[in-house]
Amino acid sequence: MKSLISPLGVLFLLLYCLAVAILLAQSDRRLLVMGLLNTVMVAVGILLTFRLTEGWALPTAGVRRPWLGLVLWLLVVGLVSLYLFLNIRWLHWQILGLDVGDAVVGKLLLTVALPLLLLWVKGDSLAGMGLNLRNCPQNLGLALLLACLLVGFLLPFRWGVIEQAGWQQVGLGFALGFTYNLFQTGFPEEFFFRAYLQGHLAVLFRSRFDAVLLASLIFGLLHILWRLDMGFPMAFALSMLQETVRGLLYGVVWERTRSLIAPTILHATTNAILGLHHFVERV
Repeated sequence: MKSLISPLGVLFLLLYCLAVAILLAQSDRRLLVMGLLNTVMVAVGILLTFRLTEGWALPTAGVRRPWLGLVLWLLVVGLVSLYLFLNIRWLHWQILGLDVGDAVVGKLLLTVALPLLLLWVKGDSLAGMGLNLRNCPQNLGLALLLACLLVGFLLPFRWGVIEQAGWQQVGLGFALGFTYNLFQTGFPEEFFFRAYLQGHLAVLFRSRFDAVLLASLIFGLLHILWRLDMGFPMAFALSMLQETVRGLLYGVVWERTRSLIAPTILHATTNAILGLHHFVERV
């Protein structure tokens, strides 16, 4: 409740209502229903996470000089945005037609290696940034349960792929997509947005609630850049109702576990299903 009555909580609710209003104005019931069901799924996942992580021993974040860390975060975002805008390709490595050079190695260098270097220089706790195996069996169990929830919600929206390719090909495609996204989006983005950004925001604002909300907003609304061909209003609405809302689940899971295991698995699972057609074609 505290998060909902904070200024950031009010802003989040206003932006969410604006996104719903845009889809209502566009009369796109399918996307609206998918967005609302996504919210219900995330709410159930958050409640399960709170219930299952009661009493867990968590490492402290141990963030020093949070402003310095956020300046580097903005610098990395600027570099990535410039890199995408200029469409630079410097690591031309591909496997099964999937980019593992720029999309994986380049991303790991920018969003993981650089922040880790700063954390080491600042003397911050790397264990507190999620780089630990504490409660590993419990984290894997939590990740499996929430991943089943995500699959149960998202798979019906990919039923056409299943009917066309068959369960065997879909299973192979999902395995390929999950493995690829584990390193392309799951680990680097969860470290960059949750452990690093959210961890610094929590210290800066002295509020874990606000840190989850703001990190989710930033994570989700950055996806507008990939949807601008739809027009800004639709790009905003979809990013708000999909990635921003799912970012809440990832953020709560990281905050309640202080480990990257569960959010990384959840993020990779989501992206593997959303890109299922793309990965099935590769197998």
